[in-house]
Amino acid sequence: MPGLAFSPVYASDTYRLLEVNADIENALTTRQGVVIKGNPHDEAVMCTANATYAVREVQLSNSLLVCDTDSAIQDRWLVTSTLTSHLEVSACPPRLERLQYILKQSQYSGPENEASISQDALMTLETLTNMIQASEGEIKAELEGLGAFELHGYWRIVDETYMLQLVSLICNNAVANGYSLDHIESEKAFEWIGEGYLDKVVDHCLAWFSTPGTRNGIYALDQQKFATNLGVQLLRDYQNERFRLNEFLDVWQRLVEDAQLSVIPSLDWLKGWAFVDQPSPTQAYISYFSARDLPSSPIARFQRLFAQQRKWSASDIYPYIANLAQDKKKLDIVLLKYTKSLKENGEIFYTAKIK
Repeated sequence: MPGLAFSPVYASDTYRLLEVNADIENALTTRQGVVIKGNPHDEAVMCTANATYAVREVQLSNSLLVCDTDSAIQDRWLVTSTLTSHLEVSACPPRLERLQYILKQSQYSGPENEASISQDALMTLETLTNMIQASEGEIKAELEGLGAFELHGYWRIVDETYMLQLVSLICNNAVANGYSLDHIESEKAFEWIGEGYLDKVVDHCLAWFSTPGTRNGIYALDQQKFATNLGVQLLRDYQNERFRLNEFLDVWQRLVEDAQLSVIPSLDWLKGWAFVDQPSPTQAYISYFSARDLPSSPIARFQRLFAQQRKWSASDIYPYIANLAQDKKKLDIVLLKYTKSLKENGEIFYTAKIK
């Protein structure tokens, strides 16, 4: 039987044992690599090109010995290290809440304000990838979702008020010049708004509020998306206050008409952006309550939701938790874990679990 002895260079913390899944194994074997991310106060995550995993240490019931052959004595093994735990990974939502905050520090609000933007606030994709606890693929998807664009090599978002005013100006000029909002030419838009606007910013704002498939600089305005953002901005401007619902709807409708839109606003468009409170059959209020401002941790997310309202319908709560899982089946598992469901008059509602 081979002998066993401790190596003269024995150290108990030389190695870490990592349990991997197929995605991480593929990243390692194909030399794509993985990255462990986190500041000193963060829980570490491991990222492949397109996925994020939580990493936690699991204690082993028995110690594992890491051994090497002894070159001096045949049939003897030297113990070079001991393992009492291993690292376990599990899929988790990307931790993207910092991204919007970081981009807001350099948001674009016109060329006249560019001198006030600190160079340190400008971020490349590489810098963002190093800072954010998410994979590069997930960061790119979130940048797209936030309406960010690359300007002079840096990723920027456009100030919401600036963007809405710019596109409203274009819409008014389009209608005044006999153009349909389904056929806005970027070259014409540049003429209508005059100097003081960067072509790339104008194109980006038009593309953000247009239907997919723009060709040859011709945009078809997505009137519902634009009208929705007008309503969201109205709520955001008064986010520390409540509107009477009927008054809000009147103001929102006027904003839509002033922008020359032909759609009729619907409260359903504001799901995930607004909270409607109806304390009595004759009273209803609406206030800004954005899913983007909620914590990324499922526990903290549900605590915040149930602090806002004791009971949520399925249709109202889903927009606020949709990014906690990859599909509806997994989202239902999250709901089962953190909430208690009940049925009233054939409709499903969710409340906090009592602990």
